Amino acid sequence: EPLNLDAFDRLHPRATESHGGLVSPSGFWGMSFIYGLIGGLTAVSIMHALTALIAIIASFLFKSTITKIFDEKIAWLSWILLLTHPAWWYYATRGWHHNILFVSLLIIVLYGLIVRPFTNNASHSPNAGFMMDKVMIASAAAFAIFVRPSAILWLIPMLAILAYTSPRRTKKVIITAIITSLVAAAVLWMVNANVFGSLSHLRAGSSVAGIDASFITQIFPDGYNIKTVARSIGYYFFIKIWWFSIPLLIALSTFIPKHKKIFKQLFKKAGHGFGERRNLSDSPFAFGRRSQKPQKDNLLKDAYLLVFAGVSAVLLLWYGSWNIMDNPDPSNITLANSYMRYWLPAFVLSIPFVAMGIQMIAKKMNHAKALAGLVVLMIGASGYTVASGNDGVINNISQLNTNHEISQKVNGIIPAQSIIITNRHDKLFFPDHKILFPIDDPGTFETIRALKRTSPMFVYNLKFSDDELKGYNGVLKQISLRLQPLQEFGNEQLYRITSI
Repeated sequence: EPLNLDAFDRLHPRATESHGGLVSPSGFWGMSFIYGLIGGLTAVSIMHALTALIAIIASFLFKSTITKIFDEKIAWLSWILLLTHPAWWYYATRGWHHNILFVSLLIIVLYGLIVRPFTNNASHSPNAGFMMDKVMIASAAAFAIFVRPSAILWLIPMLAILAYTSPRRTKKVIITAIITSLVAAAVLWMVNANVFGSLSHLRAGSSVAGIDASFITQIFPDGYNIKTVARSIGYYFFIKIWWFSIPLLIALSTFIPKHKKIFKQLFKKAGHGFGERRNLSDSPFAFGRRSQKPQKDNLLKDAYLLVFAGVSAVLLLWYGSWNIMDNPDPSNITLANSYMRYWLPAFVLSIPFVAMGIQMIAKKMNHAKALAGLVVLMIGASGYTVASGNDGVINNISQLNTNHEISQKVNGIIPAQSIIITNRHDKLFFPDHKILFPIDDPGTFETIRALKRTSPMFVYNLKFSDDELKGYNGVLKQISLRLQPLQEFGNEQLYRITSI
């Protein structure tokens, strides 16, 4: 953006930054890179549906993985529950949220470790199949970090624990995945250093006891309050989707006591799988050999419980400490709240336990159609939750249509590439126009002063009251400018900045 050289790098929409006039994404640009790569290779316009397509493909890989760990019935039920889980369903409809892509890549990692599709394919030699699985797992792990860099803080330790509890050959696969993930992180850091001027792209801060304070602040931006954690988990992990949480708790109450030995065995001698096993084929992650029943079944369940417990504990306790206020009304608990997407890996890993809980409830009801009835009720509850409310899909679609109409009308009123000053309406007008935000910021006033003779300038916002309009005009009068109401759009208003 050439004007940014005179505009203090202030002309850019939210979620982007400008450095030396170059506008670039401020975070999660790995998804844009991957989707751009897919679009370039396929030359097909599927960007609007790509996230939903990835969600569906990942659900089948998840089903195959759960079949291997549990059984066919739980796998099919888990497949249905995954596709209709409110968080998965909701964010699959929001194509440019990176969370579905990120979790889908993690599903590929788990699928490769458990199912070993190429190793167990008779058409491949064992060594060739092993290498293909290794490449798939390592690539998926690296791309996952590329999509969500902060996940390196928990994904690498989780992979390290799995490597510690796995036999030698599988250990090599997981270590390769760790190395590629670290390489992906290094690439991100180098790009950030080039684009943003810092390796980590974290805010500068003071150092406390040798630890970068800004790093700690980013991990726990609101400090750590156990009451905040309990409230967040209670509202968003349990109450918001109670029809999933109730069967989850029922299943875990019986499953954990049967498999709790995994936590006791975790730190026993490494390199021989879980516990005291010495036969490599007895490990849940043994590559290159056929699984041996029945011991293998329990070992896989042990491993899955370990992964679920580890990932859930880290994500719930970490993000649960954040005092997130996505909605102006904090009492309005919706799927659009960040907790729901931050905890998506834990939600997905909980699915087979939810399926087990539903089976247990249906068995207690002692009715042939009880299971089908419960599933239908759950799908109905999920569909209503996803579709309804201010943040629901129905309202989102209506709002998108309204926004498109407003954008087209504004484009017909003002010149192309005008400067529009706004708070939260930047996505309506970018890239057709240059964006300056927020309205109430001293830097915005200075930018207006610097650019007042370069481009037409407008303000788009909720309609100002008479007192607000008088106040803004009092400030603009200092530089011989004023706000002139131009066009109303419901409770929103387009204003022109004109000379006095």
